Amino acid sequence: MALLVMVLSFASAAATGCGDDITQFTKVGSPTAPSTPSTRVDSVEVHTPYEHVKLTGCYLEVNLTAKIRGENVGNLVVTWKYSGNGAFTYNGNDSKLIITKAGTTEVYATAMGVKSNVVKIVATGDCGDSSPPSQPEPSVDLKVNGSDGPITVAKGSVVDVDRFLTNCISTTWISGPLTGMVGGNGRDRVQINEDTRFGMRCTAANGKKDEDFVQVNVSSTTPPPAPSPAPAPTCSISADHLSVPQGGSTVIRYTSTNATSVIGLSGFSGNLPLSDARGVILGETTTFTIQCSGPGGTSPPQSVTVTVTGPACPTSIDYSPKEDLKVNVGGSRAITVDNWPSNVSCNPFYHVDRADLARIKGTKTCLVDGKPFWCGPAATIEGVYPGSVRATVQIDVTLPRPEKSRIWTVKANTLTNTLTDMLGLDLSFMSNNGRDKYGVCQTLACK
Repeated sequence: MALLVMVLSFASAAATGCGDDITQFTKVGSPTAPSTPSTRVDSVEVHTPYEHVKLTGCYLEVNLTAKIRGENVGNLVVTWKYSGNGAFTYNGNDSKLIITKAGTTEVYATAMGVKSNVVKIVATGDCGDSSPPSQPEPSVDLKVNGSDGPITVAKGSVVDVDRFLTNCISTTWISGPLTGMVGGNGRDRVQINEDTRFGMRCTAANGKKDEDFVQVNVSSTTPPPAPSPAPAPTCSISADHLSVPQGGSTVIRYTSTNATSVIGLSGFSGNLPLSDARGVILGETTTFTIQCSGPGGTSPPQSVTVTVTGPACPTSIDYSPKEDLKVNVGGSRAITVDNWPSNVSCNPFYHVDRADLARIKGTKTCLVDGKPFWCGPAATIEGVYPGSVRATVQIDVTLPRPEKSRIWTVKANTLTNTLTDMLGLDLSFMSNNGRDKYGVCQTLACK
């Protein structure tokens, strides 16, 4: 047969949650209750639009919710009452009526002596003499610091008192410093100064009760004072210059206190010294961020941003000549970078792969990792010995390195010139770690 399920639900008052208040007391059974705002109940309401229902499947579920109106009633729990047909279960301000045969049931609720309206649910239909399901047993389980007890703690200790309730419509403290009614599962924190027995009673809708107790004993020793927390780590970061031109440099400085590690999150990366000063060359605006950690936790990230001004460095490069790439031994040819802008701080940078066959000389020198290389918008390639050599021009190596390479042929004019050139050949680059007679690097392998 079809199952008829009718759900009647209304907003319920919020159940009391886990609190973190600490209750102090000096004598078991005579606690000093914390002052609380006065509570006043004006009315209790139980509503349902279904007063007459027809059983077609010999089973009906009706959910009801009680609403308490008044002052400071948020933590109040009603007491449910019912009579007539069906099985009735409760959980705080919510209840469920299960009907399996025809008949009339009356339901109402009370709070602080105020009675609600009486809801009548009339079920009709021929469903035989089915018996309602048995009502569940109530259960209350108390635990102190996760234990069923007995436990021993030092005088002045704060313990966690947890309650776990099942099928309870009314729950009351009956022993210990905590008093009054509670609603639902929860936790209280209590300072223990003497032997204490916590006790709680749970009452079900059918009137059955369950009780639970936990014994807490106080030891004769006083607990040692808690260690002082480790100080929180801090770090700071700064830049000597917050604005530099394209390709310009600055020094990033940072320090840390109460830290055992410093990591770079941007600009820098990985594990860093606890304090440092680092020179950087920048091609674009960059944010440097660090974060430090220690026994006292992790600091918020600290950042400094260095803005790069001026036009961007070109992203491609080429040079002339592009054909007839020949140079005589002892002779030279001019090289010019195409359309190089005059207002950028980066430079074209020159090198050859065979410094024994040719050498290249720019209009100025640039330092790269402490080593000088020829650079500038123009250069001269000079023939040293007959053969083929790759001459390359590229953008300053502090930036991404677009480059252009071409193969040049170094030719001998005559046998006499060749011998003369060979006899007068400047081979200082071969005995000076790849540098020419000016001390400038000719290859990337320069030392």
